[in-house]
Amino acid sequence: MCDNPRMAETAPAPGTETITEIKASPRRPDAFVIKVGRKAVATVAARHVADLQLCVGLPWTDALAAQVTQAATIDKAMRAALNRLGSRALSRRDLDEKLRKLEYDAPVRQAVLDRMEQLGYIDDAAYARALAEELLRRKAAGPKLLKQKLWQKGVAGKLADRVIEEVCPPEDEASQAEPALQLAQKKLRTLGRYDLPTRKRRIYSLLARRGFDHNVIDAVMAQLTWE
Repeated sequence: MCDNPRMAETAPAPGTETITEIKASPRRPDAFVIKVGRKAVATVAARHVADLQLCVGLPWTDALAAQVTQAATIDKAMRAALNRLGSRALSRRDLDEKLRKLEYDAPVRQAVLDRMEQLGYIDDAAYARALAEELLRRKAAGPKLLKQKLWQKGVAGKLADRVIEEVCPPEDEASQAEPALQLAQKKLRTLGRYDLPTRKRRIYSLLARRGFDHNVIDAVMAQLTWE
């Protein structure tokens, strides 16, 4: 028996089963096996044992059984999430989608994602910044393309705008114009067989697809040697 306050609130009715043993899991050092009678009914993380105030002698009611089952499901979803994060970083939205495909319901996904954020395993701000910086290292890209790529990876709204302003400050057009000019010059060298209007149209279209602002594109177009 234990001095858990829940004991007084849930005194066992005649014939009601109780928790008979809580022992460390031989397979998971962070978990405990819950036994009712002689049967192991669930394995849950230590934090759930504390949160649910589980102890030997606590009546095993339908309500408690549902809570423990939910806790075990959250633990399973946590392990699935960690397995997916082990290979690469994910945004909260993308991890939520992966858990949804595994058929975890919304409350379980919410609990797992909140716990992941609490532990620092998912951090959309850090993820977005790293992704934007990686994109810039790989190829010339402007704010519009960065915003599109962040949106595709599950980072949108004010967070995406803030990260883009950090890596591509709007007041620092020179830092955007330099890679845009290098890209345009490289492309222009392959367009010698085309007439001038076609060359200009293709260069402008390329820079627009790469997400550069119109004022940056106009500045680059003015610097290029067309003849």
